Amino acid sequence: SAWIPRKLYDIYAIGVQEAQWDSKSGAGSNEAEWFSLLQDHLGDDYVRVVAFSLWHMRMYVAVRRKHCHAISNIEKSTEATGIAKVAGNKGGIAVALQIYESRIALVASHLAAHQ
Repeated sequence: SAWIPRKLYDIYAIGVQEAQWDSKSGAGSNEAEWFSLLQDHLGDDYVRVVAFSLWHMRMYVAVRRKHCHAISNIEKSTEATGIAKVAGNKGGIAVALQIYESRIALVASHLAAHQ
């Protein structure tokens, strides 16, 4: 929780890799549980804009509730670059959106090392 300070920003965009079940720590095993943990951490002042995954890569974007009316033109995409350029163990996920008059693009990736 120290990595994601609460109520400090109007938009939170959180992208991670290797977000999978860890039976020792009890970390969330699926998308819904993982996204729910983030929403609970941020609190009721924030509204989820988009949340999606490519295998174990996750992207979660939330906006302060007072700005949610200004969010539009949401687009999301994934690109698998793993085995045979099909497997989603490597690749990227991206979100583009408009807030008021500004367009924002957010990208998270998990690429092969030493390439």
